[in-house]
Amino acid sequence: MKKLTNVNQQYGYWTVLGKSSPNIVKSDKTHWRCRCVCNSILHVRADSVTSGKSKSCGCRRSEDLSKLEGQKFNSWTILSIGIIRNTHRYAMCRCDCGRVAEARLSAVRNGASKSCGCTRKGGRTILHDLVGEEFGHLVALDVHHTHPRRGAFWRCLCKVCGQHTVVQRSNLINGTTSSCGCRKGLGRKVAELAGCAPSLVSVVMHNKWREKKQVTEDLAAKIKQIAKDVGYKPWYNLTR
Repeated sequence: MKKLTNVNQQYGYWTVLGKSSPNIVKSDKTHWRCRCVCNSILHVRADSVTSGKSKSCGCRRSEDLSKLEGQKFNSWTILSIGIIRNTHRYAMCRCDCGRVAEARLSAVRNGASKSCGCTRKGGRTILHDLVGEEFGHLVALDVHHTHPRRGAFWRCLCKVCGQHTVVQRSNLINGTTSSCGCRKGLGRKVAELAGCAPSLVSVVMHNKWREKKQVTEDLAAKIKQIAKDVGYKPWYNLTR
């Protein structure tokens, strides 16, 4: 067996950094601390290194690994190849939802890891299942971003004002959020200009004002005209 005379000696893809401490490898065989061409560092038996039995950490050459960059596997797109940790190589990947995270390379390639976790039971992806659906005055367009614990946040179109707003998916599903908030502001503005209570504006816009004694035909006409001027549309005539 060749002696370790230079800590920078190279064997295959290994570069010897030094002798491993027996307390680390816990073996009666001599081990060297080596760095692979991919920058992973492992403790390898000295005789395996010098004999050529061990030529690398098990990875392909860095130029081969770089071919994976930019490739897509399910919802993952590989951005860069990382180092080996605990015998597993990791890669920095971008999920279709936009989240960038580190994932085990082998799991990404064999399909064991398909996304950053932005899925729900049954295999239906939360990235596309709400597209085009309406929730009150909001129309779901696409996923804006995801949060590791709070899930997906959807970009929605407000049918009242035409503006975009970002809403947590669960708030859309359970009805907590049904508008961007502009409609409430417009309703209060109409009530202020008409000199009436905001609740009466809703009654008039629902065409139920005839049931209220305090709403005259003139007041109803006034409220509707002001609503038209400020762009406060009736709930049944909202357009995308």
